[in-house]
Order: sequence, then C-alpha cells, then structure tokens
Amino acid sequence: MQTPEEFIGKEPTLTEVSICFHKLQKSENTPIEIESNELALLNKYMKTVIKYGKYYLGGQIEMSPDWPITSKRIDQVKKENSRRSYEYGEPYNTLEAKSIAEKKKDLEIIEKILEKYYENELHESYRPPNPLIKGDEGGELYQRLVEMTKIGR
Repeated sequence: MQTPEEFIGKEPTLTEVSICFHKLQKSENTPIEIESNELALLNKYMKTVIKYGKYYLGGQIEMSPDWPITSKRIDQVKKENSRRSYEYGEPYNTLEAKSIAEKKKDLEIIEKILEKYYENELHESYRPPNPLIKGDEGGELYQRLVEMTKIGR
C-alpha cells in the first residue's frame, strides 16, 4: 500500500480512522461505502486498546492507538509474516493456520480501510463550502485553491 503524497507525514492513527469510519457509517451523504468487516476490525482493535492500552497491527507490530498507521509499518508486518513463514514452515495445526489466515486478512482489511480513509479525506479537503451551513468555508485544499486562483470571488 502506498500512502498518497498529500498524506505523507500525516498518516492517521487507529483512533482517527475509527472515529472517521463511525461518523461515515452514520452519515447519509458519503462517497465511501463502509463494509461491516471493516467496522468489525476497527472495533476489535479498539476493544483491545481499551483492555490493554495497545493493539497489534496485523498481529505482528505492537502499536499505540495514537501512533500513525504508515505504509512502512504495514510493510514491516508483511516482512515479519514472510520471515516467520520461512523460519517456521507450514502451520503446525489447523488452529495455527486459522490464526495466520485471520491476521493476514486483518492486514488486507486495514489496507482497504486506509485507502477509503484517504479517499474520504481528499473529498473533504476539496469540498466546496456548504451554503446551508453558516461559516462553512469548505475543505482545506479548497480554501487554498480559492486563495491561489481567486475562485468564487
């Protein structure tokens, strides 16, 4: 997964992504479709955070809910999965195989979640002002475009 250029250095935390997805789920006017398995994974991670103060990204990397979920960390999880697969070989039993498959699927879901998060944030950044909301000036990048190009003046 590649972080969009606009978000390098501004990658979201688990907390930010979780809040965003729960707001999007309740919103009627969203360009992003939230899947039940995405919310389930975010909820699972947040329950782990509430209980232990941390979670394990893809089952491998210990994370604080306030640390950014970066493409570098996702790559670390993938490398660790490959290393363990090479070192330990095939799973010992079906329980271990199920756990490995579940963690791999969790990582795929996290990548989808981040893609949707970035898509939503781009939509929000370029959003023009809503005339029905007093004081709404639109998204951050829209405001910059207005300044640079004098759009809407």
